[in-house]
Amino acid sequence: MLKVQPQLRAHAGALTGAMVDVYAASQRRFTADQQAHYVYSPRELTRWMRGMHEALAPLEALSVEGLVRLWAHEALRLFQDRLVAPAERAWTDAAIDAAARAHFPAADLGAALARPILFSSWLTRHYAPVAREELRDYMRARLRVFCEEELDVPLVLFNDVLDHVLRIDRVFRQPQGHALLIGVSGAGKTTLARFAAWMNGLAVVQVRAHRGYGAADFDDDLRAVLRRSGCGGERVCFILDESNVLDAGFLERMNTLLASSEVPGLFEGDDLAALLTACREGAQRDGLLLDAPDELFRWFTQQVARNLHVVFTMNPPAAGLAQRAATSPALFNRCVLDWFGDWSDQALFQVARELTLRVDLDRAGFAAPDTLPVAYAGLALPASHRDAVANACVAAHQAVRA
Repeated sequence: MLKVQPQLRAHAGALTGAMVDVYAASQRRFTADQQAHYVYSPRELTRWMRGMHEALAPLEALSVEGLVRLWAHEALRLFQDRLVAPAERAWTDAAIDAAARAHFPAADLGAALARPILFSSWLTRHYAPVAREELRDYMRARLRVFCEEELDVPLVLFNDVLDHVLRIDRVFRQPQGHALLIGVSGAGKTTLARFAAWMNGLAVVQVRAHRGYGAADFDDDLRAVLRRSGCGGERVCFILDESNVLDAGFLERMNTLLASSEVPGLFEGDDLAALLTACREGAQRDGLLLDAPDELFRWFTQQVARNLHVVFTMNPPAAGLAQRAATSPALFNRCVLDWFGDWSDQALFQVARELTLRVDLDRAGFAAPDTLPVAYAGLALPASHRDAVANACVAAHQAVRA
């Protein structure tokens, strides 16, 4: 992997040791008995190396601190994003820091591991670290265009939104990148997926189940999506929410599609003949002379794998994910899981503050009482009148949620 950065080859051993340490520690700490999706295999190391290589390859040079920061970022995406509890995420942060100290003692780890660790290619030519406030300003400008062109939705860019949209964007940048987004209703899973798809030039297709919508309708929608991504060469983001899964067969088809980039039996008879004709024309556009049905269908599945990105959204199940993982293993093996969970207190505070900016809440002589209940742990004290109001909104939400 470090062949693309010769000046860093001396750190290959340290990098390998740090990766193995974090992987082994996570595998011991988190098991499927705790959560069904806490399953770790050597595939994680392969994904880690591939993600780093893709980021390193186009760079002209990189410091040791830059290497450590990239290593830590990929570790967070692989091992932390799936975790459910804040304490578990804090444990992963500590494990990554400990591995860095053990294997890169001479590096400036204060700078290399400073949180938040955010990477994006939106502000630079390459996949590189970005500052949160610069990213927020950029996304705010792009969001205005998105609302005009695609979906007019009021979206507050609080910190969690920035984190999640970058994670989804990272998935869309990967070949055969699919995402499983789990969070409460209203957390913005579908909206953020649509925004990230728009930023990457992907056409968005969503299943709109209606009364009487059944397996035949779903097959029709699936055939249309596969024709666009396979024969037409169109880059497509296919979003499916669990509320639209009205039949167990829907998940069976999606499970097969994620595992093999095809759904056996979906194209038969006239549908198959029309598909092969379209594939022949598409292959010719690519300069390929294919005629045998097997060759054409193989080309079709390769195009689907290259162009189709599936996003499955769901609420956190009360009984856990064990049943879903057992019946649809590809959802967890082939998808990158991002746990949105419930609204954090920080998110509630930032949303309350953003939505009250147009309200005259500033009071120059306001002095918050010492007995002010602190609902948001990050509240700056002494609190301004505006922050005290936002804090009260958080407290009200917490009371209702309890």
